[in-house]
Order: sequence, then C-alpha cells, then structure tokens
Amino acid sequence: MAGICERIKERRSRGRTTCALYHGADIVSRKERLKRLGYRGIPERLWVVATRDEALSIVTDCLARDLADDHEVMPEDDARDLAAAFLANFDDNAQFLTNSRRFLISARSETGYGLSPISHATFDTGVLVEANGVIGIVWVEDED
Repeated sequence: MAGICERIKERRSRGRTTCALYHGADIVSRKERLKRLGYRGIPERLWVVATRDEALSIVTDCLARDLADDHEVMPEDDARDLAAAFLANFDDNAQFLTNSRRFLISARSETGYGLSPISHATFDTGVLVEANGVIGIVWVEDED
C-alpha cells in the first residue's frame, strides 16, 4: 500500500506533498492524524464531502498542476494513474473529504483552492479518505 505514496511524493516534487495510508492500530481520529502530519484541523462543517469521481479529479489536478501558478508539474495522464492507484486502496464505502468545492460537479463555477486551509501555505488542497480499516491522505501545498 505505501508504495503508491512513495511514487506520488517522488513525482510531485514541487511544493510540499503529503501522501500516507494508515490501517489497524495506526488509525487515530482525523484531528489527531492531521496534527501528527503537521496540519491544523478545520471545523467539521468546513470539510467538503466528495464522490469517488470528484476525489479522482481533485487528486489528479493537485498532482498535475502547481496550485499557485497553474503550471504543469507532471502530465495529467500520469497524475490520473497515480490518483487512481491511491484511491484503489479504498472500498466503495469510503468517505472522501476535501477543503474546496473547486472540483465538485455541483460547483464547477467556483475556482478557489483551499478555501479552508489546513496548512500555513498560500494554497493547499487534496483528499482525506476515511474507510473501514484504512485511512489515507494526499495533500498538496504550494506558495505563490
């Protein structure tokens, strides 16, 4: 499972990229997990629930593009392959959370990243996944 995170961090070399998978005894509360990763929690009401397809779009975009200047970091097809491999670790009952409505099908006109940042970076976004027995995160931070 962890191999995909190493590949993601190697390929997304710009800014700060966090990728992690946890299972069993390593599963702790969301707030505690974020704290251990160096992030701050946001109020529950600010987390945005995404579908699996939306999560795929979020992870693909934040791996492929610099959040600050929209420059390509890697080819979109490569980013989509990495995103799909990461999301394959989770069953159909997984919950996908993000901090931005940018990629939600119902909110396509909104364009901001990280409207509720969990880092101190200028821009941050990604996906936090909660499923039965497995927790995962892919989060990207960029500066302008």
